[in-house]
Amino acid sequence: DPCGKSIRIDSTYYQIVGVDFGAAEGISFNGEPGTGICLPFSQMRQAYNLGNRVHLIGVTAKPGVVMSKISDRIRETIARAHYVDPTDEQGAMLFNTEVVFQMLDSLMSGLNLLIWLVGIGTLLAGAIGVSNIMMVTVRERTTEIGIRRAIGATPKMVLSQIISESIVLTLVAGMSGILFGVLILQMLEMGSMEDGIITTHYQIGFWKAIFCGFVVSSLGVLAGLAPAARAMSIKPVDAMRDE
Repeated sequence: DPCGKSIRIDSTYYQIVGVDFGAAEGISFNGEPGTGICLPFSQMRQAYNLGNRVHLIGVTAKPGVVMSKISDRIRETIARAHYVDPTDEQGAMLFNTEVVFQMLDSLMSGLNLLIWLVGIGTLLAGAIGVSNIMMVTVRERTTEIGIRRAIGATPKMVLSQIISESIVLTLVAGMSGILFGVLILQMLEMGSMEDGIITTHYQIGFWKAIFCGFVVSSLGVLAGLAPAARAMSIKPVDAMRDE
């Protein structure tokens, strides 16, 4: 806890009265995030002999107001107060963080779309793999399925058996993947800890995991349809001939 201790800035010592842990998540000018120091403006004017000079003004709009719509008015007001041409962007420089956040938002949207495409492709490839495995399983169990049909098993019973096996196979693999992902995210979360405080949270929501399990189960049903249809078409005479 640095509160109460002194810190030297240039040749002046200041007493630390508080720590802002949220400053690391903001935008920092002329330095890295988390290394900024806040001073009272009156104290800074005395220490650096600034007088009435102001190097930077931060402006926030009311909720619902878009900054890009009022940025020209802000530049015009400041420029006229300092006898600068309002159209001179170098004379009255304005940095709109909204533009930066829009660029980041577009980048994140593109990454999310790419992740969705890769995820959907992976799931479809997995479903095809499960379907092929179940096809081989049905082919190897031709005799078993034929005997079951001979002793009274209905096509619906055979269908439910194959689809349930496919669902279990995909659900177990899907839950294993989710648990592995949670483990990796937990390791990343522990690695981002600074001074015993977790700075970034990487976790999968409970309902998101439930939704993923539902999607995997649905893919299991789809993957088991073709093998189940093949299993229902097996007749006892074909099973005896195969034996």
